[in-house]
Amino acid sequence: MAPAVASLAAARPSLPQAQQLAATIRDLRARRDAAVASSATRGSNPASRLRAARQVAIGDRHLRTANGDPAELRRAVDAYRRAAAIAADQPDTFVRQAIALVALGDRGQADAAMARAAAIDGRLAAVAPSGGERSPDPVFGDRPVGRPSPLAARGQAILRQIAEQGEVARGQADAIENEPLLAGVAARWMERFGGVPATVARR
Repeated sequence: MAPAVASLAAARPSLPQAQQLAATIRDLRARRDAAVASSATRGSNPASRLRAARQVAIGDRHLRTANGDPAELRRAVDAYRRAAAIAADQPDTFVRQAIALVALGDRGQADAAMARAAAIDGRLAAVAPSGGERSPDPVFGDRPVGRPSPLAARGQAILRQIAEQGEVARGQADAIENEPLLAGVAARWMERFGGVPATVARR
């Protein structure tokens, strides 16, 4: 028996061996899950956030110019993953990953990225109310019926931000509403949540 298992088993009151072993396994799994959760959200420092922001900017550029090209979308995902490896406590990096993965049609990995974002920022875990229900929002109070979930809304806001950056970079700050290259990505994102795509760049 491994030392960690032996020490946990010895600390338990006298139980039948099968129950003792099952309880020890539960304890070990809980410790492993806690270690994974704490390492996943380890705080980053300003230098690592700056390095991660550079990778995010590269990913945003690839996402903005992809126009449905899977190779460009994969480059965006790769840049966002590099950013997440540098600063793993930034939920928007995982939302960006999810947006690009949804555009690629990779639902499983997109869901995993969304789960990581929600684990870092619990407000993103709330679901949109259905029918006539009103779901309490922990920060802003009740969210009106028919509004997108917090995760869908955060994705829309990020897409608007990416569109605005593209227009400003081209010197067309007054033409923010016309970003056709992201329209397909935004449509796939809203379809993922069962909603109607909104204009990407409109505030």
